[in-house]
Amino acid sequence: MPSAIIPEEGGFRSFLLTERHFVTARAEVYVRRLRLFFSKSQYWRLDRENSLQRFRNEMDGLFAPEEVHLAVSAVKLYWFFRDRTELETAVGGVAGKVNAAVIGPKERSSGLQPHQCGHKGVITKSAATEKSSGRVRAVPHLWTSYVNRAHDVLRLQHKSYRTEKTYIGWVLRFARFLPNTPPEQITEVHLRHFLTYLAVEQHVAAATQLQAFNALLFAFRHLLGREVNGLKQTVRATKPKRLPVVLAQSEIRSIFRSLESPYRLMAKLIYAGGLRLAECLSLRVKDLDFDEAIIVVRAGKGDKDRTTLFPRSLHAEMRSHLRDVRILFDNDRRTNAPGVPLPDALARKTPHASTEWAWYWVFPSRRLSVEPRSGEPFRYHVYPSSLERQVTTAVRVLGIPRQATVHSFRHSFATHLIEAGYDIRTVQELLGHSHLQTTMIYTHVATKHKQGIISPIERLEL
Repeated sequence: MPSAIIPEEGGFRSFLLTERHFVTARAEVYVRRLRLFFSKSQYWRLDRENSLQRFRNEMDGLFAPEEVHLAVSAVKLYWFFRDRTELETAVGGVAGKVNAAVIGPKERSSGLQPHQCGHKGVITKSAATEKSSGRVRAVPHLWTSYVNRAHDVLRLQHKSYRTEKTYIGWVLRFARFLPNTPPEQITEVHLRHFLTYLAVEQHVAAATQLQAFNALLFAFRHLLGREVNGLKQTVRATKPKRLPVVLAQSEIRSIFRSLESPYRLMAKLIYAGGLRLAECLSLRVKDLDFDEAIIVVRAGKGDKDRTTLFPRSLHAEMRSHLRDVRILFDNDRRTNAPGVPLPDALARKTPHASTEWAWYWVFPSRRLSVEPRSGEPFRYHVYPSSLERQVTTAVRVLGIPRQATVHSFRHSFATHLIEAGYDIRTVQELLGHSHLQTTMIYTHVATKHKQGIISPIERLEL
């Protein structure tokens, strides 16, 4: 085994034994693998992401997969140890170790309370607490003014309520990660250490780490007033390549038959037009064009508008559904019930629009809800988890052997169009993807063009 000098080797060995609770033999194996990494000076002189990738590629040709995984883990743990040491030195040792209860391994971005909506408005916020995931979280005293400013800036940028809750949640996690560090003294070293902590200690998904980075980049730029540099030294969470879950048309037909109204129609619309769940729920009456057989998706992902398919085979069922919705709308107007929330400043420009039929939800909730920012009552659309529960139950009862969700209808829409021979760019426009590469993943799960391939085992005489 090549010999190499590891900076602070004794401290790292002590870290493995006392804090990671490794037995002595296992700790020595990690140290030996780390020496192998440091013997490759052409690796550790590069930035971390590239050096680790090159190290992994060379190890793949020399060791078994479990040994490669162990060696990569040893390097990541060493970087985490060194970053924490650097952080403690930078702040005089007050940062210390992080209490795992602050950011538990199962803790994720907060949900929306009391209603998942993407509408903008004004909120009466409390400087002392933030509500998330059904619980009230105290805002650290040093961060009170920064959290208040975060609300204001996010609304000035027209971020959705969902984005606002997520960003504030990550700011609070970061604040509790550094409980004794004033915000004015926070540097890129703290951010790098936090992101490395998420990847190495909490084993978060790559998307979760990226979400945390985006939220904290916002905090650095707009709250702390400084840019972020030196992030190439951050340990990145591994982003696995996953294929989308695609259902057969027979399975989709069985699911539709098992759903109750109006969830059956909602699922049909998602599959028929490749809609996201939020896009389906946010449909207004005026967004359905029966003459042109199209659906207008307003403020979809990335705040983009687009049109997609509205098959004529669904028109009769939709008209029948809208007649039932009209009864609820007429009753609201008769009882002078609150109207529906409106996007952006439309409520000020056209104050009567919230009580007009054109702006009414296609799938309204039967109960009134409170707008989470202003505290005012409104008629919202059906809650997202309602359809999610219906589909999950149907998949389980039907015995479909896949982890299918509502979003699987959108995946199936794209895959079945590609299998039918439609142009990939047409599918991209219907899905609302910004990049063609995102749409290309469906070519990997399309099976029609693979069915004509004959396996070589068919030519064997067994």
